[in-house]
Amino acid sequence: MTAGTVILRKNQHEKQDFFRNIGTITGFMPTQWLEQIKQGKVKIIEDSSPRVLVNQLTHNIVDGLDIDLAVANYHLKELNLQEKLVVSQNTTRQVFSYQLSSLKYPLIIEQFNRWLAQTISLPIN
Repeated sequence: MTAGTVILRKNQHEKQDFFRNIGTITGFMPTQWLEQIKQGKVKIIEDSSPRVLVNQLTHNIVDGLDIDLAVANYHLKELNLQEKLVVSQNTTRQVFSYQLSSLKYPLIIEQFNRWLAQTISLPIN
């Protein structure tokens, strides 16, 4: 999974110094912005609702969002807004991996591996 900053498509060419306010879910920290936060260049705007954050983005209250693009697009559709959202290519992104393990249930791991390989069209080892 790649985490990045969700922005309005019209701002897709903006560089990192464009961003002043980043919206995020209450309790989450946009780790790719930590240095700018420490320097006072970026302020975090928190809300418990991704829908509220998406609305703030479309009304230019925040410059970007630290939420998943699919989540943002879902709420954009729910709000009946025509804006287009993308993940910024000009800001820091982080790559995360999901892991699954079990000593008690190796069959579940095998089934999950098979499902994952079929889902993303990879050969099964």
